[in-house]
Amino acid sequence: MTKTLKIFGISLLIGVGIMFVWWSYLQNKYSQYLPEFTVTVGSDQRRYHLYVPETYDAKPQDILVFFQGGNAGSDGAWLVPQQQRWEELAAERGIILAIPQGKVYFHNEGAWQLNTHSGAMHDVKYIDAMLDDILAKYELEFGRVYGVGYSLGSMFAYEMACHMSTHFAALASFSGTMPLSPRDCNPESNVPIMHVHGVDDPVI
Repeated sequence: MTKTLKIFGISLLIGVGIMFVWWSYLQNKYSQYLPEFTVTVGSDQRRYHLYVPETYDAKPQDILVFFQGGNAGSDGAWLVPQQQRWEELAAERGIILAIPQGKVYFHNEGAWQLNTHSGAMHDVKYIDAMLDDILAKYELEFGRVYGVGYSLGSMFAYEMACHMSTHFAALASFSGTMPLSPRDCNPESNVPIMHVHGVDDPVI
């Protein structure tokens, strides 16, 4: 019995050690490294990350907002898919890259509020406040604002088309779905949307 317990204890310690090493590897490889900023929305503190090219100046500045999938950074700040390529594009074109973190609320479908309505506008207000915060922080004027969403974030991109149509010049939805029966969607203007989805996607 004692020998069995020792073997179990040793196995448990080895397992915990392996998990710790694996988690450290993931943190090192995939953790977000861009500067983090905080903006207050009502009683909530919301966070976002920002890439600002060295070439930015006071002229109207284009910005690209990337809406993450999964937990959208609500469980920690992670890199977005192909982030290095996005940063290279932003540096080449002189575009600011903003990566908002989602937040899980009890009535959300996930880390982004889908099917937004007048009683649940927290994420729309957050994106609006984030854009205002970037403007004030860098004392600049926006040119065009673009949005790209992946997976759950791609579904949230349609919320931007519904509720922030005057803010976004164009949106791209990648590997997600569009709302079939939106509860509240009355855009003030038309927003071009590019929808990209693989036919062999086994999840969505």
